[in-house]
Amino acid sequence: KTAYEIRLSLVGSEMCKETDLSQSLKPYGIRARVVLQVHDELIVECHKDISEEIRSLVVARMSTAVKLNIPLEVDARIVSNWR
Repeated sequence: KTAYEIRLSLVGSEMCKETDLSQSLKPYGIRARVVLQVHDELIVECHKDISEEIRSLVVARMSTAVKLNIPLEVDARIVSNWR
């Protein structure tokens, strides 16, 4: 089971790289940025007034990062503190 989870995490990590989310956030300047990536998880920090827009952008970019024969589900939440 652990080997399977590691393989999936590595695939997820590569998918995160494929999206190049930092490039997609450039138009927002300092108002939004990728703070941390750990395997297949990202932490994106942004101003509260654009948080839903950024969440939608992240979901759209991640769900289409690679072509698959099945839909790719993306979970994204807005929280006030990532710690």
